[in-house]
Amino acid sequence: MVVVSVLYPLAGGKKFDANYYLNSHVPWVGELLTPMGMKEVRVREALELEPGVLPEFSWVADLYFDTMEELNAALAEHGPATQADIPNFTDSTPIIQISHVR
Repeated sequence: MVVVSVLYPLAGGKKFDANYYLNSHVPWVGELLTPMGMKEVRVREALELEPGVLPEFSWVADLYFDTMEELNAALAEHGPATQADIPNFTDSTPIIQISHVR
């Protein structure tokens, strides 16, 4: 199994519209990518490490696929559209990491 992680940096007072992200963007990404082999999407909101100490990333989304071929096909088909929606909920530039799940 492989996972693409989308990490949204918090530094610099970036805006993040959690309502839009959770109620519009994430469900829409699910509608697009599930038919292309996405098995699951998990979204995590960071917590303060201790009072006043913020983590590096505010939100992380993990999208799970069985194979790199499915992931690559899904990103080739829908990646540009999903990336174009990002300014609707944040001015942060996400960091993308693709990993094997062990």
